[in-house]
Amino acid sequence: MTLAAPADLMPPPSTALRAHQAAARIRTLLHEVTVDMQTNSYWSMGWHAGITNAVGGAAGDLAAAFGPTLAEEFADWLDEVASANARHGTPLPPLAQQAACLFTDPA
Repeated sequence: MTLAAPADLMPPPSTALRAHQAAARIRTLLHEVTVDMQTNSYWSMGWHAGITNAVGGAAGDLAAAFGPTLAEEFADWLDEVASANARHGTPLPPLAQQAACLFTDPA
């Protein structure tokens, strides 16, 4: 008789947990970006100019608009809606569900 591995016995993580994990991943990336911006002279031009220069066109403008401040606020929002879901059963907004997948699913 073969026993299942412990991971096979566990239920999949809830979407709320995955939203919290997505928020944590965003904060980890924010920390890495902050360090890079403080230590790499490329970023002396600022976030918007650096991203627009690196990516270019409308894609660069869109990426530049989602800067570190907005990313931090988004992570806070993810934690809020995930906590409301876990505590009160409040449905997770579709954007939170998408973020949970984008930031936690293996590539």
